[in-house]
Amino acid sequence: MINTYLVVLYKKFSLPISAFILTIIAVAVSSMKRRGGMGVNLAIGIVIAFTFIFFDKVFGTIASNSDFSPLLAVWIPNIVFGILAFYLLRNAKR
Repeated sequence: MINTYLVVLYKKFSLPISAFILTIIAVAVSSMKRRGGMGVNLAIGIVIAFTFIFFDKVFGTIASNSDFSPLLAVWIPNIVFGILAFYLLRNAKR
């Protein structure tokens, strides 16, 4: 049962980093110029945010209910979406 408490403890430190990563993704997506207008960028941003929340909840549940490392489970979504944020920011139109 200690894994549940460890997940909560590690999330306390990873949530500020998550907010920073999602902000970078939002800036990169909003700077893209699309032919469909602003609605396409908004839809892409919402899908990315829901995907992040899904990953966060899934890995938190896996860590709480199995022997998977809580530290790794909390930081995997940040690592994956941090790489995505870096890629989107590098390829954003200036």
